Amino acid sequence: MPKKMMKIKRFAIAHLPWILMMAAISVQSSISDIALPDIGFDPMDKLVHFVVFGFLGILMVRGFHFQPLVSNKLTGYILIIILGILFSAIDEWHQSFVPGRYADIWDWAADTAGIIVFSLILFYIYNRKGFIPEKKP
Repeated sequence: MPKKMMKIKRFAIAHLPWILMMAAISVQSSISDIALPDIGFDPMDKLVHFVVFGFLGILMVRGFHFQPLVSNKLTGYILIIILGILFSAIDEWHQSFVPGRYADIWDWAADTAGIIVFSLILFYIYNRKGFIPEKKP
């Protein structure tokens, strides 16, 4: 297989899962829901946000770990968290334009917490197992 095709294949295997996950989240956020009565803080809804965006964080860490887009892994992980937080904010903002949906700061907080917690857990696992190479001089 030509070298360029190998690079494209490695990129797709590493990064396509989290890109598709972002696309799936965006599509789901575009679907109008039946307006439910607002009873205040719904912990189950926040748990779903936490887990879904946590899984997105895992896919992003996995992708950037196996095919880094920056030379320093720690910088890559910081960028993952920033990208995830920005994506979740844009997703909540986008929902404000969908009939029957609304933007919720608590959903964004749960999304952000999920990305940070799950990403840091996987980062810790990779680091502990020696998967993260030291920065070269």
